[in-house]
Amino acid sequence: MTALLDTIRKSFVNMVFLMGLLIFIFGILGFYFFGTGESGDKENWGTLGSAMLTLFAFVTVSFYRYIVTFT
Repeated sequence: MTALLDTIRKSFVNMVFLMGLLIFIFGILGFYFFGTGESGDKENWGTLGSAMLTLFAFVTVSFYRYIVTFT
């Protein structure tokens, strides 16, 4: 039982790290593609933090309707 819990714990940590890394990379891309320029969406993509938060909202499907409706 202990080995099973250790395996699940290690895989969860790796999965969270990989998800954070992917959100960071795509947050940078989203910031440059959608947040810069005169016609960019400054509210959702204007900074790296807000771009990462927008991606997290898309991944977890929280506030999906808000983001899609107002952008």
